[in-house]
Amino acid sequence: MKKIRFGEVAILTIMLLLLIEELWLSKIIKSGMDAKTGELVNMIISRVLGGLAFLILTISCKYRVMSPFKNTSGKAWLIALPALIVALNNLPFLSLLSGEASVHGAWWQLSLLLAQCMAVAFFEEMTFRSFVMLAVMEKRRASVKDIFVSIVITSGIFGLVHLVNLFTSSPVAVILQILYSFLIGAMCSVVLLYTRNIWICVLIHGLFNFMGDIVPSFGKGKIIWDHIPTIIITTIIGVLAAVFYVAVFLKFKAEDTDHIYGSDKGRVKENTVTE
Repeated sequence: MKKIRFGEVAILTIMLLLLIEELWLSKIIKSGMDAKTGELVNMIISRVLGGLAFLILTISCKYRVMSPFKNTSGKAWLIALPALIVALNNLPFLSLLSGEASVHGAWWQLSLLLAQCMAVAFFEEMTFRSFVMLAVMEKRRASVKDIFVSIVITSGIFGLVHLVNLFTSSPVAVILQILYSFLIGAMCSVVLLYTRNIWICVLIHGLFNFMGDIVPSFGKGKIIWDHIPTIIITTIIGVLAAVFYVAVFLKFKAEDTDHIYGSDKGRVKENTVTE
């Protein structure tokens, strides 16, 4: 008989829990809370479960990006700094300072929103960065060009996934969301390559979501895309961050990915011996 691996059993168990959560638990949660709170709690549970599945897949593939305290030196945080600035800037500061926007949520509501944003970031980073990107790149990393293509492909897919928001948002808002999602995905990809720490990427992504959701979820008024000065500042910060990460990536060496995979397999062609 085939030996059943722990990872396969764990993933199947998580998938079963997700099914139970969607078909049964979510209804109980939503029935016992107000609509917004119930939706946040339901999202936290489902995204954490989904993220755990891809975390297990990443561990099973032996991709070395899971250690939370590894490669968190000053240089690692310096690489992550521009992405963190982009994330923090997703809050419409000018609208809030001018009174054109306001926040009315209680501390526990904002804390719940933060948890939900981090749960979504956990799921999406585990899916797109720690598993999909690394799986795509594993066989295509002989050169920096190959790695660049892998980043563009996975960041592009991540951006296009947001097309589903066309059902609830305007086309212009969705296009801007796709572009910024591509930027966040590409930045997190470069951060992951340099730091080999997926948790920094989760932090960046989660903060970006949280800052952008505060006013729409628990406030009112102009958000980033309703305020021309904020759009200009956001665009400038985004372009500068993009330039920074392109410059950083150009200094990256293909052999540095060996630290993630534990060998040069897939990067260096094995010599074939013929008799």
